[in-house]
Amino acid sequence: MNANVGIAMGDGTDVAVEVSDLVLMQDDLSKLVKAHGISSKMNRVIWQNILFSMAVVAFLVVVSLLGLTDIAISVIIHEGSTLVVILNGLRLLKSN
Repeated sequence: MNANVGIAMGDGTDVAVEVSDLVLMQDDLSKLVKAHGISSKMNRVIWQNILFSMAVVAFLVVVSLLGLTDIAISVIIHEGSTLVVILNGLRLLKSN
């Protein structure tokens, strides 16, 4: 069988630490559950940010093609959406 994820303990050999996907710095397997929870939250936030960004860009393209806004307003909306994406990503810091 092949493994999907390689996990090494921080006290392991250099080779094991180098080739693993996840390194636990302490010999505490309960940290693995916490790491899985954080990665699940991170995955949700990433998809939220991708979908929100694509929706804003699609909206701005349509509005610009219809001539309903000028370039300055479009740039302000785009930069505002960038700040929203950054703030959404920063939510991950408060959960730790």
